Amino acid sequence: MVNNETKKKKKYILRSGMAVVLAAGIGLSTIPSAVSAEQSIVSVHNWSQPQLKAPIVKPAWTLKVDSDNGWDKSLHGQAKAEDGKVFAFAGGKLVAVDAASGKKLWSYGNGNNLMPNMRYYNGAIIGLTKEGKAYSLNAKNGKQQWISSTAYGVVDSIVPIGDKAYLMQSSSKMTALELGSGKYLWTAEEPNSTGGSDSLMVADGVVIRSFIVQGALSSVQIDGFDDKTGKKLWGHFRQNMPLLIKDGLLYSVNDPYPFADDTADRSVKISIMNVKTGAVKGERVYSWKLPGEPPYTQSSGINGNAFLDGDDLYVFQGMVIAKYDFANYKLGAAPVKKYNAPYGDLVSLGRIHQGRMLFQNYNNGNLIGMKLENGQAVGWAGDNPVNQIDIYGSTIYTGQSDGMFHAFDVQSTKALFSVKTDTRNYGPTLKTGGNLIIQAEGKLIGIKLPAALK
Repeated sequence: MVNNETKKKKKYILRSGMAVVLAAGIGLSTIPSAVSAEQSIVSVHNWSQPQLKAPIVKPAWTLKVDSDNGWDKSLHGQAKAEDGKVFAFAGGKLVAVDAASGKKLWSYGNGNNLMPNMRYYNGAIIGLTKEGKAYSLNAKNGKQQWISSTAYGVVDSIVPIGDKAYLMQSSSKMTALELGSGKYLWTAEEPNSTGGSDSLMVADGVVIRSFIVQGALSSVQIDGFDDKTGKKLWGHFRQNMPLLIKDGLLYSVNDPYPFADDTADRSVKISIMNVKTGAVKGERVYSWKLPGEPPYTQSSGINGNAFLDGDDLYVFQGMVIAKYDFANYKLGAAPVKKYNAPYGDLVSLGRIHQGRMLFQNYNNGNLIGMKLENGQAVGWAGDNPVNQIDIYGSTIYTGQSDGMFHAFDVQSTKALFSVKTDTRNYGPTLKTGGNLIIQAEGKLIGIKLPAALK
């Protein structure tokens, strides 16, 4: 007696056999040839960051601003935020808006006659016309306080310090104006310069600025100019801007490059100079030996040199960061503490914030921190390359190339909120009171910050 399961197996065998017979009876010419999928030459996968998830905050307001002068220049110089107001260039005019609502308060200019470059200083806006004249406005009402009678040509930046506005002209010149009246005071120049910094230091009646000077060996140079006349008092080749100016002395790190790649001996040298005369009064040397065998490359370790934080001097020694007591220097003294440098292609930002030494990864733009208590590396990574980073208090703000803008907590590294900006490029993020202003291409975006972040 055959059960049902045996019958099913027989039927399956018969059907399979018929299929084989039928296939054998068909001419080979009628069987389709095998089809091969086209193969790629190379197929690789690159790991990407998981999508960052944080609450999306909607803008309180947006303002269309001028961006026809090149995104980089217009974004980095065209907006400032102070005293509850935002100042920017829109429609060829300088406008002020309320930082909370975006409501227009006043405007200045005759339409396209202003350079998108200005500074806020002590309740005034200092700016430039396209022909190179400097002007000053009352920041509260936009009323003109003065405009210079002389046009100074192309001015890269304006640096107000004390009672003067310093105009950085071309790569070698700077002009000083009296802030209260716009009166011309003097013009100073470094004739051998191929590029000048946009930053200045003023101490003991001397204006200090750094330049790139070209010769048999191109390097940085610092010059001292009399703040009353603009006369050059002194210059020191292969010296960086001062780490510190105190008691009539300035401390400047010597440019160490180039150095021989066949020796492990390395050092950071700090020259001590009289601010007024430039006379060298002494030198500090912090030395170490690189591990391993020659040749020793210049790029091994963190891209940095040395920086000062209070009385703590941090010196980058290959893959080690050494901390010295700057206030109690002794030749040959060992570091107070050593850290293993964070891993990656990093450049030092020369800053410490809330117990973290800050670096930037120059491949993806991400910010990296090293905890001073234990040397542990921490990060505030988003999910796309970063274009702009700013830190205010306990919050880090980053603008990504995919159009997302994120806020992170410094201590926990947690993402706090995100904003959709629809832009790839950003200028410096601005903040006044409880309001954050994102500088995007062609627009400003006003954000009302959560109460905890104000």
